[in-house]
Amino acid sequence: RLNSAGAYVWHTFFGTSWSDTGYGITTDTSGNIYVAAHSDGTWNGPDGQRPVYEEDGTFGHNITVIKLGRAGSYLWHTFHGTDNSGDARDIALDPGGNIYVTGNTFNSWDVFNGSVWKGPLNAFAGDYNNNIFVLKLNNSGIYQWHTFYGSAGSNDYGSRIAIDTGGNAYITGYTRDTWNGPSGQIPLHAYNAYNDIYVLKLDGNGTYDWHTFYGCTSDDYGMDIMPGPGGDLYVSGASGGTWNGPNGQAPLHAFGSSSRSITIIKLDTAGAYGWHDFYGVAGYNSGMGLCISPAGYILVAGYEQDNWNGPDGQTPLHAFTGYTDILIMKLGGSVSPTVTRVTPATGEQRDALTVTVTGNYFDEVTAVGFGPGITVSSYTVDSATQITARIVISPTAKLGFRNATVTTTIGPGYKTDAFKVLGQESTTTPIGSGSMTAPTQTATVNNPQSIPTAALPNIVVQDASLSTTTVSPNTPVTVTADISNRGTANGSKKVTVYVNGEIETTQGVNVDSGSSSKLTFSISRNEPGEYSVYVDGTPAGSFKVEAVTSNDTVLIVSIAFLSIAFVCGLIMLRRRQGAKR
Repeated sequence: RLNSAGAYVWHTFFGTSWSDTGYGITTDTSGNIYVAAHSDGTWNGPDGQRPVYEEDGTFGHNITVIKLGRAGSYLWHTFHGTDNSGDARDIALDPGGNIYVTGNTFNSWDVFNGSVWKGPLNAFAGDYNNNIFVLKLNNSGIYQWHTFYGSAGSNDYGSRIAIDTGGNAYITGYTRDTWNGPSGQIPLHAYNAYNDIYVLKLDGNGTYDWHTFYGCTSDDYGMDIMPGPGGDLYVSGASGGTWNGPNGQAPLHAFGSSSRSITIIKLDTAGAYGWHDFYGVAGYNSGMGLCISPAGYILVAGYEQDNWNGPDGQTPLHAFTGYTDILIMKLGGSVSPTVTRVTPATGEQRDALTVTVTGNYFDEVTAVGFGPGITVSSYTVDSATQITARIVISPTAKLGFRNATVTTTIGPGYKTDAFKVLGQESTTTPIGSGSMTAPTQTATVNNPQSIPTAALPNIVVQDASLSTTTVSPNTPVTVTADISNRGTANGSKKVTVYVNGEIETTQGVNVDSGSSSKLTFSISRNEPGEYSVYVDGTPAGSFKVEAVTSNDTVLIVSIAFLSIAFVCGLIMLRRRQGAKR
């Protein structure tokens, strides 16, 4: 395991003294780790823990699933399959934490689940050729069901599996012959020749929904699959030649390789064709891994055997080195950004503020704006849901509410009335006296003088800090703010403290021109959690309220245990006295 900066955290080994290989890995929301693998024999956990289900083969590969904790601690492992049964190639979780595994198996197998043997939902058809398998376990490794798909006389392989938010399973891989569903259901799009890409959909109970094939007259390989944010499916892999969609739809970009091109296919969840695309030039190229960002951008990893440019001549960010290089490619998204809030939500004319824009789908951001009179001097995309921007409000900016707009390569998204510009008070003294004569609108001025620019204050929060970062419930945290007046006149300002984006308290301050002042605020929270603090637009930091077991609770529990022990002692003493009599 590495951290997000690529630094080593830990590593671990599991297996036999023979050949064991891990192929697929995923995590849950708690950070637990799930691995799909094969083992050439049985083995136990670090402290002798037996597998949930025993290894059933006397030789060859057995399907292996391992669960570890976030820090790499062993939790459980299990085996499935029989002699030479094949490999577990990928693993995925549904929203309820159930585990789905796919791969290929050389034989049929049953599972002894407590008191009865459980057979597959759909029978093995391989006749000593590989068939695709799908296996479902619960989060403790307990068997739920398994099923087989594929042809009778050729090899069929399961490469990857993905689960949508409804718990449906989508499997891709490659097959060397056509096959039908459990009740003879024909594919949505027919098999072509040699190895074809397939996509298979099952529901959470293992019930067949549909399957389809795509490919050319040479070999094609489905290597990865992923649902997108709009409910569509994306498949990556490779094709050995060009091909068209079901109704003759041409690829978005022409097939360019003399041997094999990277292939990307889009389908909807009913299996209907959307589009397909090719990338690559000479040699053998493949899209081995696929990921979809929350905004629908498609990320593909694989390998490439020659240099090439994008469809409009775009050169690679890093040049091709030679022979076979690692390839990483990003294609355009489909979801426009949304803006939900700006913190702080107000600022005065002449202010220079740091604001936080929250929302979603902040991917490939090209601009952040708040309308005329507000300049965004810089911004940082912190995540897909947050942007930190530095803004400067002009002294002449129009007062009132403004929209906050975030623009990506897909388009703009905005929040109406997300930010309000406030005015700063200033005092002006009339110079000379004048009159207006109607109707000719002729103006006369007595004792004319040059009129200087009115002096104005410019009071800003220069820095802010917290007295501590970790506290117990209801323990006060002191917020200190350094206030300075960069203007040419004395003035006053209301300074506001925000906690997690909500107004906490406001305090007024008077600051002379060219001077500075300090303000302190006291805040506290009862509920455990993380709290982010801003003073106007300047971040002060964050503090964590930790859950603490009170001494009173400990005392009460201790007294209760002592009381129980005392009563038990009296009962035992009376029993002994009775026995002596």
